[in-house]
Amino acid sequence: MAFVLPRPATTRLTVGHRPLAWPTRQTLPRRLLLLGLAAAALSLLYLTLASRVATTGYDLQALTDEVQRWEARNQQLRQQITHLQSLERVEREAKTRLHMGPPAQVLFTPPLPALASPPAPSPTPTPGWPHRLWQSLRPAGGGG
Repeated sequence: MAFVLPRPATTRLTVGHRPLAWPTRQTLPRRLLLLGLAAAALSLLYLTLASRVATTGYDLQALTDEVQRWEARNQQLRQQITHLQSLERVEREAKTRLHMGPPAQVLFTPPLPALASPPAPSPTPTPGWPHRLWQSLRPAGGGG
């Protein structure tokens, strides 16, 4: 007795109600054109992104160089500040440009003796000069 294997059922792939078939002569150029356009679009996208990455790299390098220049300038200014604040330079400028020198005579004044207590306020305040002026300008015997 011979064993007969059953023949597999053929299943056809379908799209909608149409069976899926290999491209025909009419559809093959259209599909190749679409494939070429997609490849061109992807290539253009890749070139655009690569160009942007390169530009960003150049910008980053330029900014890094600028930061280094500013740091060097900052260091120069710090050294200049240190030089300008040195005591030898200040003394030299005082002598040459400002014509200053050590004093010929040094006078010391003794401190004032400290008061034991503050003076007591006078019981009746004396009128100041504005009041006296007003009184001198007013007619005699006038009120207040």
